[in-house]
Amino acid sequence: MSSTNLMKTAKTLGFIIISLLLLNFVAALIGKTPEKRSPKIGETAPDINLPNLEGKKLQLSQLRGKLVLVDFWASWCAPCRLENRVVARVYRDFAEQGFEVFSVSLDSDRNDWQNAILKDKLTWQSHVSDLQGWENQAARLYRIEQIPTNYLLDPNGKIIAMNLRGEEIENHVRSFMNQQKP
Repeated sequence: MSSTNLMKTAKTLGFIIISLLLLNFVAALIGKTPEKRSPKIGETAPDINLPNLEGKKLQLSQLRGKLVLVDFWASWCAPCRLENRVVARVYRDFAEQGFEVFSVSLDSDRNDWQNAILKDKLTWQSHVSDLQGWENQAARLYRIEQIPTNYLLDPNGKIIAMNLRGEEIENHVRSFMNQQKP
């Protein structure tokens, strides 16, 4: 094979390789449907339907009309347990104004989950888990990769903030409640 033909073949192969890489990149972008990525601010939060401690299914969408913090956590997660103190305080301060918490536990042991709720004084009613750990149905739906993770939803179920920590939770809730006052 002559050097000219060898150069043409190399250029053609290079073009084919670059084209395939570009096609894979475009295919990956197109494949980024809402089901394949975590929910974003401005989107309606995917509905969650999981059992509570008594085995009764609770549905996130049943809390429409309220400001809701969807909180992904677990009893074995030290940062989650610290954050629970803040969430519990904010709930006590704003529950009467229409603030709710929908806690999704990534626990796999029911007793650990229940004991953490009691010990951390998480007094709201919406505690759910399928006790599947990281394979939790809601965690997969929301593409949870770390905890604590949370989403703040407006009364229409739209995500207005996410991954709030510490005083950010209270500040966002207070700000929203102040905007709702006549």
